[in-house]
Amino acid sequence: MYLIFTVKPMKGDALLFFNIHLNATADTTSLHGSCPVIEGEKWLGTKWIHANNYDMPYKKLRRNPMSKLVNV
Repeated sequence: MYLIFTVKPMKGDALLFFNIHLNATADTTSLHGSCPVIEGEKWLGTKWIHANNYDMPYKKLRRNPMSKLVNV
């Protein structure tokens, strides 16, 4: 069963959803997307919260992982 709904954006609000179940298996009903901007600007921020340790990819980078974002 899939729920289909929209969330009206309001300045200062945040939307949190989980894409895994409590036992850390994938929740395939968490499929989501976004709508195109028709007027104005779209700002977003993403915060990934991992069920397991996720430090390894950053340790493999030779430079600051944020440097690509800062030097755009």
